[in-house]
Amino acid sequence: MPSSPKIPKELILKTALQMLIRSGNGAITIQSVARELKSSTQPLSWQFGNMENFRAALAEKALEYAVEKTNPRNAGTAFAAFKEVGDRYLDLAFDEPHLFRFVFLGESGLHREFHMFSMLDSRRNES
Repeated sequence: MPSSPKIPKELILKTALQMLIRSGNGAITIQSVARELKSSTQPLSWQFGNMENFRAALAEKALEYAVEKTNPRNAGTAFAAFKEVGDRYLDLAFDEPHLFRFVFLGESGLHREFHMFSMLDSRRNES
């Protein structure tokens, strides 16, 4: 039976996300993440195979984080929820600009509609 990885995938992604938030997309390389983890590059290569897979996993992790940060929490009415989401997007843009650019302005390579205006898409609001 193969041994389990010494550095779990989730820890690698969490570390890379923290680096992304702190320093931006340009700071993320397999070497820089390994350095932050005080590791060799082997665990990252083993977990993700290549940089393309690593970046795709990081983009998904960043999107998850951003969606959690922008979801309304205490809104009682539809209008209040809409306003809260807008406020949360603005907070994210000002507080974590590297993450905002990565997820919502195309740096991640996610070619999906994950932005505030996608809430207005009637197909997403049918239920």
